[in-house]
Amino acid sequence: MNGQGNHWSQHPCIDNDWNGICENAYRLISLSGVVEDKHPFARVDGWKKSYPQITVTPLRIGQPTTIQLVDLDMKGKDYFVVADFITGSGIPLGDGRILNLAGTGLFYISLFYPQLMGLVNYAGTFDQQGVATVTWNIPNIPELVGLPFVFNFVPFDPAKQLPQAVLTTYKSQGGVIQP
Repeated sequence: MNGQGNHWSQHPCIDNDWNGICENAYRLISLSGVVEDKHPFARVDGWKKSYPQITVTPLRIGQPTTIQLVDLDMKGKDYFVVADFITGSGIPLGDGRILNLAGTGLFYISLFYPQLMGLVNYAGTFDQQGVATVTWNIPNIPELVGLPFVFNFVPFDPAKQLPQAVLTTYKSQGGVIQP
């Protein structure tokens, strides 16, 4: 009701627009058949909590930038970060959820060879304040100037198999590399 549903602890929520409501519906079976909660909350007591904050320092060629996510609900959870030039139709995770990135070559480089593009501490564990911080040493490559970038923090549970291992995703606002 009012565009809000319930919180389902077993629901692998995608909340890429940061409004605290999952973009993917939760399906459950009831005595009357299959029922959908079309607007489940991304967090327990979602109507009471502040939403996660992600910040990216200015993107300047040849300079380090910091990408930081703060979400108290993620303290102690493992994460990794991936980058992409733009957002697109998304990358399917295999269970109906979509990672809100385009899947360009940059995405795959950041996923499999993050050190090659200058990502430092691109994976780790949220600290006890729910903070995850990544540094990107932007390469001094003039052709990068003017290119739009986005970052996704991907908290995961290593005890689960894919795609259920992906707990949620957090997409940063886009940024353009400056000279």
